[in-house]
Amino acid sequence: MSISTNRILINIWHLLYGTTTAALLNALALVVLASYLQAHDYGVFSVVLAVAMIAGFFTDVGLSDIVLREGANKQNEHSKLFVSFVKLRLLFLLISVVTGFLFIHFMYYSEQEIVLTSYYLLLPMVIGVTAQSIASTYFQLYEKMQYISYIKMISASLLVFFMIVGVGLSLPPLVMALLYGCAYVIAGMFGMILFLKQARLKWRYVPFHKGLLHQLWMFAAGGLLFVILPHLGPLVLERSITLVEVGLFAIAYRIPQALQQVPFVVAGAYYPALFKAFATNNDKRHLQLNVVETKLMGVIGMLMAVPFVYFSEPILVNVFGNEWGAAAPALLVLSFMLVFQALNIAIADGLTSSGRQTARTCTQLIAVSVGGFLYYFLSQRYGVIGAGVAGVSIEIICLIGFLWMYRANGLHIAKKVVLPFVVIFVATVVVVHQLSFPGVLGAAITVTIIGMLVFWDRDLRELMFTIVGTNGLRRKEMRGASDVKHKG
Repeated sequence: MSISTNRILINIWHLLYGTTTAALLNALALVVLASYLQAHDYGVFSVVLAVAMIAGFFTDVGLSDIVLREGANKQNEHSKLFVSFVKLRLLFLLISVVTGFLFIHFMYYSEQEIVLTSYYLLLPMVIGVTAQSIASTYFQLYEKMQYISYIKMISASLLVFFMIVGVGLSLPPLVMALLYGCAYVIAGMFGMILFLKQARLKWRYVPFHKGLLHQLWMFAAGGLLFVILPHLGPLVLERSITLVEVGLFAIAYRIPQALQQVPFVVAGAYYPALFKAFATNNDKRHLQLNVVETKLMGVIGMLMAVPFVYFSEPILVNVFGNEWGAAAPALLVLSFMLVFQALNIAIADGLTSSGRQTARTCTQLIAVSVGGFLYYFLSQRYGVIGAGVAGVSIEIICLIGFLWMYRANGLHIAKKVVLPFVVIFVATVVVVHQLSFPGVLGAAITVTIIGMLVFWDRDLRELMFTIVGTNGLRRKEMRGASDVKHKG
């Protein structure tokens, strides 16, 4: 096993425990908040949260990806690179906050609840997201993924704590929104302390790194579209269905969106390696890494989708209450989005890391343009279920576009990964539902077939054996060290 593969596996492990813990805590915070707020209030919160997340992106506009690209080039000075990066982020933070408030006032001037909620949530959340992103980008470049996990876990823990305190004190929705944003701010401060302690940068008299501006507009456009896609639903649906229905869709959508962080674990570990492989003109290695990443992401996406395919209503009713049971059909439809999202993340990373950011941006632009129409049209005709179908359709459009733009590599990935994985998963689910198997049996059959797929595929089989072998070797080393200690 190569040193590169070892490092990727170690980074996956560091990101896995952090992201899994953060995802569980974020889910708990979501349960607490949704159980406390009514569907109408949660609909208002979801609209403002969508704007806040988009505004948070505008503080980055693709700079994080450019830092990874520039940092992969050994000729570039990292200290100069990061000082320039932080200064640009602070400038964009100011612009983003002002633009976000103007957008809220212009688009929702007749919805005073939305405008008022934005004052309490937008500013602290955007500041916190910016600080966390700056620190995480530094640690991703140096492949110190454990620090990214620390930041995520602190952020999620604070979020749960503040939500529980807010519910315990019976605070109004506006104060709950403020507490939600403050959790991000405090975690951002923690991240910046770690970053400044590790980096030890000199801020004065440092010339600007002009490489940060190369293709910035293209990375900005692509990144903005990537951020808009998951928040497109609440923004458009507010115009086509009631806020209660927006709340139902938001709760159904937020679950797969939260779980999306798990495939991002794999992406975060592979991303620097993809950039470095392409920077050294090792195209074969780049494609090999991207294929394995896509396979691993596909398996993760399928496994995450299984519970919601077979138990969407029990999960919503038991976790959130009977009021949210009406969102079950939408959650069932959106569960398929987990599979397509996982595949899209891997293939899109392959495009970006191989200098095809323009192709990625064009595909996302088409998806957003068509997606806005789909959300509006399908939700008007079919309500929350139509909105769920629109969400899945957008991911399928992205998948087809990414593969097409990836040219020969895309065709290779489609044949080796996308077609067999998607066909096997969809066919299994359809057959199980047609045969009316009980949920537990259907889920067991689906998971078994996914497991057979893993052992049938050579790359995944070797990766699993590598992980098992590495863990076994580590246990032996630990036992050996313990024996030496006792003998001493």
